[in-house]
Amino acid sequence: MFHKKLIALAGDRGMSQKDLCVLTGISNSSMSLYFGGHNMPSIQRIEAIAQALDVPTSALLDDVPDIENRKAPTLKKIPVSEAARRLGTSADFIRAALEQGTAPFGFAAKVGDTWRHHISPYKFQEYIAGEA
Repeated sequence: MFHKKLIALAGDRGMSQKDLCVLTGISNSSMSLYFGGHNMPSIQRIEAIAQALDVPTSALLDDVPDIENRKAPTLKKIPVSEAARRLGTSADFIRAALEQGTAPFGFAAKVGDTWRHHISPYKFQEYIAGEA
């Protein structure tokens, strides 16, 4: 079911319902209905959610194997400070790259006057492996 996959994928990535609202532009009330299994989003919204979760759209749809039965790596949310430490650079440099869209492992969304930074643990791990 869509909502179980949504909850599992968000949890795997350390993302809250609010984080997904900010990153997708979907209202909290709509996202709450999706998380609760009370409503199914349009394909455009599924695509936006998948992009925010850094997964293919098919990972959220019912025609793929149930996400509860897969063995997922337990990667934790990566704070900007940790990414900077691991890359040997400053947190300001990482924030700027995320905000400008030049970091291949994450993105940032501006909410009011504040930036929300997201680093995909999966893409970050691939990026680090590629540097070795």
